[in-house]
Amino acid sequence: MLAASHANIRVANDGHQAVIMAKEQQPNIIFMDIQMPNMDGYEATKIIKAQYPHIPIIALTANLVGHDIHHFIEKGFDNALPKPYEISDLYTTIKQHL
Repeated sequence: MLAASHANIRVANDGHQAVIMAKEQQPNIIFMDIQMPNMDGYEATKIIKAQYPHIPIIALTANLVGHDIHHFIEKGFDNALPKPYEISDLYTTIKQHL
């Protein structure tokens, strides 16, 4: 979905790897899945935000229906996108946080 943007994209396989990658690369923005093996998105976000509070982290979740965006903001995320999401919503969210 971001191929046309020519963004430099890295994919972590789990929350633990996301924490390591955030430390090594300090990206401009992170899109974080909530349900991941080894360490979920909540814990990974908590760790990353403690070290790099300036990096926006956007939750990607199929569970947004049961929660509103405020739930994710309270957990340390800067925003949340429900799965499946439209490309226009993705680009709008990126523009809001960069």
